[in-house]
Amino acid sequence: MDDLGVSGSESGGGSSSPNGNGNGVRAPGTESTVFTGGLPPGATPEMLGWFFAHYGTVLSVKLIYDKHTGAGKGYGFVVFADAAVAEMIKAQRQIPFMGKMIDVSEAMRAV
Repeated sequence: MDDLGVSGSESGGGSSSPNGNGNGVRAPGTESTVFTGGLPPGATPEMLGWFFAHYGTVLSVKLIYDKHTGAGKGYGFVVFADAAVAEMIKAQRQIPFMGKMIDVSEAMRAV
């Protein structure tokens, strides 16, 4: 799934927003980005990308990892080609993934 821009190398809590927007307001350019939270420990960027590709074209997937242990932090971001698909997914609030309900919502920072 490398052609989808799948990435699993991000560490830490993610970088700060390029526009310094840490106040919980959606950053410009995040309309087609979906925050995914409560991911199962075994989730990989490839699995998440494959799963969400059933809804629409996935441009990239980024899971967040602990910079010291390398363990997944249980959340990530999925960027869709079509903002309408992303909005439809966000409206669901939760989606079943790998036998677990995961949270889907607005991405508050540019990724």
